[in-house]
Amino acid sequence: MQWISGTQYFTAAHLDELVGGPGRRTSKRMLEQMQADDRQRREATKATAATSNAPGQEDEGYWSSMQRSVQERTERLNIMGDSMDRLEEASAGWADDVSKFVNDQKKKAVMG
Repeated sequence: MQWISGTQYFTAAHLDELVGGPGRRTSKRMLEQMQADDRQRREATKATAATSNAPGQEDEGYWSSMQRSVQERTERLNIMGDSMDRLEEASAGWADDVSKFVNDQKKKAVMG
């Protein structure tokens, strides 16, 4: 159906296969990114292990644990809410721009 409209959509994976084929080597940038991700994951694991062995964590009761969990969840929800508000504003602006463009095209079509 895409070829009928004259538009072809493809992903980065399609482009990689087209350019290099299935035997293409991994780029230096991708290798560096994978190494950085591995380092970050190891550091996060070490940090988690260090905080789980902290002396204050052992004495944490049920209610304080519940309070901490609720507070973390609230912070995450607030961040998500802010992101959704920004998305709403951006999509509303985009819709307005599209509407203006369509109206301009209609005027040009009528005026000739």
